[in-house]
Amino acid sequence: SKARAAHPQLYTLPLTVIMGKFLKTGKVVVILAGRYAGRKAVIVKTFDDGNSARKFGHCVVAGIDRYPLKVTRSMSKARAAKRNGLKPF
Repeated sequence: SKARAAHPQLYTLPLTVIMGKFLKTGKVVVILAGRYAGRKAVIVKTFDDGNSARKFGHCVVAGIDRYPLKVTRSMSKARAAKRNGLKPF
């Protein structure tokens, strides 16, 4: 069209799109897929450009799979100890 011919710079798309670095160490994230989907985690290390095993950007996270349960005074020591434990991932 005439408008495209008059202003070609307005109709050209960028060849590469560079995303900002939003995954930073210490940031709290929610796991969206896989075995731990829906769990909260903290970013430990980021690989923004990927590595030899994974060619895409990814990060290492740590989180809690099973949180401690409530303990009351009437519970036995063994039961309280069992409910106190947490399971990390």
